[in-house]
Amino acid sequence: MLLCISGSLQDVKYYSEEAEVELRDPNKDYELYKQTCQELQRLMAEIQDLKSKGSKDSAVAIEERRIQSCMHFMTLKKLNRLAHIRLKKGRDQTHEVQWRPEIERDATWNGRGGVRVI
Repeated sequence: MLLCISGSLQDVKYYSEEAEVELRDPNKDYELYKQTCQELQRLMAEIQDLKSKGSKDSAVAIEERRIQSCMHFMTLKKLNRLAHIRLKKGRDQTHEVQWRPEIERDATWNGRGGVRVI
């Protein structure tokens, strides 16, 4: 969780990835994942090509592509965290549905000799 303080009155705003998961479309995140992977492949190929040429002028171009690659890795890390949050949320919902009948059944019995409370 990230704490941001903004405004003249020291307004406190919280950033929550759990809340962001609710707002983001998983299909769009998947498309972003595919595009990011393709861009990383392209950048890595360019870096390899520039390194094989071995000229001193290519050092600046290589560094630019490394920075771009780092940004793409940060995007992948964020998408991975969001995917884990979605997975955990789904697991929790499944667990709740599986245990709800047992909890409701236990709630209808008072536990003393099997007398049902109505």
